[in-house]
Amino acid sequence: MTENSTYQRLAPIGLIIASGASVYIGAAVAVGLFVVLPPTHVAWLRVFCAGLIMTIIYRPHFKSFVGDKSKLAMAYGASMVLMNICFYNAIETIPLGTAVAVEFLGPIVVGAVASRKIQQWVALLLAAAGVIVLSGAQWTDNARGILFALGAAAGWGMYIAVGLKMSRVLLGRKETQQMLGVGLLYGALFALPLVVFQFPTSVPMDPATMIGLVVGLAVLSTVIPSSLEIVAMRLSSASLYAVLTALMPLVATICGAVMLGQLPTAIELVGIALVVVAVIVRR
Repeated sequence: MTENSTYQRLAPIGLIIASGASVYIGAAVAVGLFVVLPPTHVAWLRVFCAGLIMTIIYRPHFKSFVGDKSKLAMAYGASMVLMNICFYNAIETIPLGTAVAVEFLGPIVVGAVASRKIQQWVALLLAAAGVIVLSGAQWTDNARGILFALGAAAGWGMYIAVGLKMSRVLLGRKETQQMLGVGLLYGALFALPLVVFQFPTSVPMDPATMIGLVVGLAVLSTVIPSSLEIVAMRLSSASLYAVLTALMPLVATICGAVMLGQLPTAIELVGIALVVVAVIVRR
């Protein structure tokens, strides 16, 4: 096996794990913000700040906001803001690992549509079983959280489908980062009416502290993961990428346990094991 082929096989796995760790450390920060802002507003601020940061750094041309590629960026931004608003509303009431497990139904559907071999279908079924086990008890106790997690699953599925197309259409790292920033700003614009309509009358936190937390959240949960995931998408097929994201519930559960004290039960550990086995079967 050549050095290049080894990189092609292992790089997507490392990128997805690093992306997941960054996202869910950011999610733990977001939970801390829920005491002063509704989850919808925290999610919107994350997307808007991330788009602003990437736009300032990579300076897309005005033409980037119009034309065929901008339509892809709009779809990317719409999927991102839908996924984040639903996800943050979900983790307000259910554990982080469980929310991610239910959310993973989106990648499962994308992977199933893209798959052609029995091995891929077996891996996806194992991952689905893990998701069902992980989410099981929450269906009756926290229906609202599960419904929002399902909305996040739809957003994640859209995000993968659009992201895979973007990764093959955009030319080079700079244009990719520029269009990611454009997409995030469009996503924030789409959700702006909802945020303005529901904005709280007062925010019981020092403005400087809140701005610092929101910027940190945007970098951890969007800027870094988006940059890593678009590279992972370029290096992998749709079905492989979908199954590799099966590592997300494991990463989320670890982050939830370490940062939020959400220790998994024995049945949840079984679900995590099923998800990990799915990744092994796929490879």
